[in-house]
Amino acid sequence: MKTGRDGFVYGLWLVVLFILLRSFYVPTFKFLTGSLHPLAIDTYIFLVSSIVLIFLLRGRLKNFLALNKKERKYFYMLIIPAAIGSLLLDLSILYLPVKAFVIFISAMPIIVGFYSSRFLKETPSKILWVAALLAAIGAIVFKSGSITGFGWGDLFIILGVFLFSFTPILNRKYIKKLGTKEIMFLDSLFILVPTITAALVLGVLALPPLNTYYIGTLSFMILVLVIGLGAVAVTVSRYLTAHMFTTLTTALIPIGATTIGIVALGETLLPQEIVGGGIMIGAALLASYFGSKERVK
Repeated sequence: MKTGRDGFVYGLWLVVLFILLRSFYVPTFKFLTGSLHPLAIDTYIFLVSSIVLIFLLRGRLKNFLALNKKERKYFYMLIIPAAIGSLLLDLSILYLPVKAFVIFISAMPIIVGFYSSRFLKETPSKILWVAALLAAIGAIVFKSGSITGFGWGDLFIILGVFLFSFTPILNRKYIKKLGTKEIMFLDSLFILVPTITAALVLGVLALPPLNTYYIGTLSFMILVLVIGLGAVAVTVSRYLTAHMFTTLTTALIPIGATTIGIVALGETLLPQEIVGGGIMIGAALLASYFGSKERVK
């Protein structure tokens, strides 16, 4: 394993890879919704990723099965809302432009900070409340440039962000007990179950167009999900601090994804959206650095 300066540089390269992958993910998903329902896209992505991950695990979930009844119950309490949140976030992409999605999801570090006070041994600081207020102001300024008003996409992304924010809590609490592969597999599996159920109930589980272009695009998204999430775990646990990783990704992924949305999908960016988005990203960075601290026993 690389250490010292070499490890730091290697970690930065992994972060750059992750930022590039995640920056393309949302615009690619948005593009695919022109031919497939988000529930259908998620079904294929998480079905394949679950198969790949269970193969990497060689069919064994020994660490998860070793959890006692109380630990497993607590695990379910975190992963079920996180899975539903992921479903709602992807549904919101059907209604929202890329710029709105990536800006609003950048508020996650603030919500995670509040959740940390409940589920982890951390105490929220006053700065976290300031960050929450700034994020609310930023959201209002950002939406003031919209001509569509408040719609289904806004409702889905608000609920989705609050629920999906359980994911970092889950990872931090169980990563040492379960390991990266088991966490990633269980995440994929628990997202797949409500997704495929909803897709079947709504009758939107259609096959993608059987050509190289669409199959290649779906394969790219699966690559992002599996390799990208793996890069996160490896980077934060071995080479960079969580704060540094969060700072880079929180600031650069919205910028990258919005730029791709403008160039590839023809979206536009209004002055109010630039100001509001900047305020929200700044609030998220504030929460990431100063939002909470570990309680003294």
